[in-house]
Amino acid sequence: HRIIRTGDSHRLVEWCKATQPQTVDPLMETLFKAYFEDARDLSRREELVACAAACGLDGEAAGKALDSDAFQREVDAKATGWSRQGVRGVPFFVVHPASGNG
Repeated sequence: HRIIRTGDSHRLVEWCKATQPQTVDPLMETLFKAYFEDARDLSRREELVACAAACGLDGEAAGKALDSDAFQREVDAKATGWSRQGVRGVPFFVVHPASGNG
């Protein structure tokens, strides 16, 4: 069993949402496949850049975003919100929201 830090993966997804929102789903699928099926270490920048490029995103731009602190506040705010709701790890799936919205 391995545990990796996923903060940069989350920042990559936030960057994708801001730059090419139509590519978020393919990026998420690529990240999940890379981690769960291919056992790739998504705490490594080069793996994240490769996942971005595999989805048609600009790998160089993705790398620059990862090298900066871009989207860190957004990721931290979301993590705090989820933590307040009892989430302690990822992935986390909400099957039936308690809010009654679904």
